[in-house]
Amino acid sequence: MNEDRYPWVTEWHQQQAKDILAKDDFAKLTKDDPTRFTKNDIAALTLAIEYTRRDPSRNEQLDSMLQDGSWIEVAEFASYHCQMETLRLDPADSPPCWINDPDATLAGKNDDAWCYGAHEAARLVKKMQALGISKYHPDPIKAIEQAERKKG
Repeated sequence: MNEDRYPWVTEWHQQQAKDILAKDDFAKLTKDDPTRFTKNDIAALTLAIEYTRRDPSRNEQLDSMLQDGSWIEVAEFASYHCQMETLRLDPADSPPCWINDPDATLAGKNDDAWCYGAHEAARLVKKMQALGISKYHPDPIKAIEQAERKKG
């Protein structure tokens, strides 16, 4: 990964992404679709778990969830949790990590389009994608600001 393009990705996150992608059961972890997540997504999901673990009660919750679920499911939960907090979203709002196709959402062509705040989330995802930021980043605004400063 190019640190200029992904300023929020540290060497540790890069190694975590490589380790997860190197596992033989990665396709199983990604619901039999190994193309569902990029290295950038895995790094962002790893960061989301790291952020979530800062709260002792959430740390215990993640450990409990990992007993029953896959790493990917737990990481997606962590991304959702972080985005809801960092973006100060209401419980009914859509975080960026829920948007699968921002263009279709903005055009009203999928179910995402009818969720509260989906258009705002889709616009944020498009901005994140343009800057090389995963939709799973736990702090989208901070990541965008860092990327824009690096850019220029």
